[in-house]
Amino acid sequence: YEARAEKYRGMAENTGKKLLYLSLMRLFVFIAGVTLLVLLWKVSQAAAVTSFIAALIIFIFLLRMYAFQSFKKSFYENLQGINEKELRGLDNDHSSFDGGDKYIDPHHDFSHDIDLFGDHSLYQYLNRTCTGRGRDLLAQWLLSPSGLSGDMEERQKAVSELAPMVAWRQEFNAYGMMGTTGQKDVDDLSAWLSEKPYYLYNMKYRILRFLMPALALSTLILAIAGILHYSIFVMVFLINLAIISINMRVISHKHAMVTRKHNMLKTVQNLVSHFEDQDFKSPYIRRLQKSMSAGSESASLSIKRLSRIIQAFDSRLNMLMAVPLSGILLWDIQCIFRLESWQQSASDLLSEWFENLGHTDALCSLANFAGNNEHFCYPQKSRGDVYLRATALGHPLIPLETRVNNDFTMAGRGEINIITGANMAGKSTFLRTVAVNLVLAMAGAPVCAKDFTFTPCDIFSSMR
Repeated sequence: YEARAEKYRGMAENTGKKLLYLSLMRLFVFIAGVTLLVLLWKVSQAAAVTSFIAALIIFIFLLRMYAFQSFKKSFYENLQGINEKELRGLDNDHSSFDGGDKYIDPHHDFSHDIDLFGDHSLYQYLNRTCTGRGRDLLAQWLLSPSGLSGDMEERQKAVSELAPMVAWRQEFNAYGMMGTTGQKDVDDLSAWLSEKPYYLYNMKYRILRFLMPALALSTLILAIAGILHYSIFVMVFLINLAIISINMRVISHKHAMVTRKHNMLKTVQNLVSHFEDQDFKSPYIRRLQKSMSAGSESASLSIKRLSRIIQAFDSRLNMLMAVPLSGILLWDIQCIFRLESWQQSASDLLSEWFENLGHTDALCSLANFAGNNEHFCYPQKSRGDVYLRATALGHPLIPLETRVNNDFTMAGRGEINIITGANMAGKSTFLRTVAVNLVLAMAGAPVCAKDFTFTPCDIFSSMR
């Protein structure tokens, strides 16, 4: 982690220098373009305009380069921060990780008793999620572990495959940190996806969508050429604005559901692309990966297309752009047509893509836990009537140098164990040790033990 943090610190600093050079180059190109325009105007207007357009093209190219390098710098800074947090975590400082306070439930069967959530909790110790769905799923797995025990072996294979993939996991996390992927964003998109198309199958608007922009553009060209009086173009322009005004309620409603989601979708696209490009072996992850497609189009390309449509639709937020675009092209209605077309082709899959990303995100947290604790073992299910048999069982949140491990067996149905001892002797800690490791075992993670065989079961506790 130290080596990786230092590596990404250097890469971020180098990218910062590139950004400075690009800024200076943009300034130089801008000044050069304006200067050439002024100096050449009296000599040759064609040369002046040509040089200015060339400078403008270079300026736009430098802008795109600057945006790309800015993204890289933030990405490297995220990776640096991830490794620095892991270093603090190895020193038992997990304060920079979310403890999941919102999941605390004093009435849950066991979670409140064993400090599953909150500061210094198991969730905080495990949590490396970068998506809202990943955070929720990790919490659900810990709250209801017995429901996961049916595919425990497959989950173990997924976790053990991801555990040594430190670079891939950290890059996944760094991409997720580039934008918000909270539940509200997902809920807004889900609400939009559940609505029926308003324009897509409306024949009147399907005709107007092509007819009115064609009229506006043709009358504009003819007016510029002096063939047609400009008032004809103005009339068509105003009719188009009137069509937009009549539909303003529907347009505003549709826009409110998807506006400013392109940054979130860009983050999701990066996560999906990163997930799609990796060749996994474990069946559990391969199933998640296989479902990330929309027919012949990959999930990342489909999400990228949706992001661009929403970004184009957000042009209406700029009044200088909104009026001419609406008056000439019926821009808002064009964007809704494109949105509704996308909605029909991939709406059923978007929720599944978010779910699969959440599963991958939560699995990465368990894999990070496994990678940080290579001496822990993967538990086995009991083949007979053995409910729990553990060797050198310890609490994973207690540092190795102070942890006291114990062998423990509960053999057979109906057996009862009574734990006795003086105050502060560690009775509650031992009870929590058993429960926490059972939760980890059923979730598919390794446990803090040398050997661990158990029968999956529900957990109940009443210590508080």
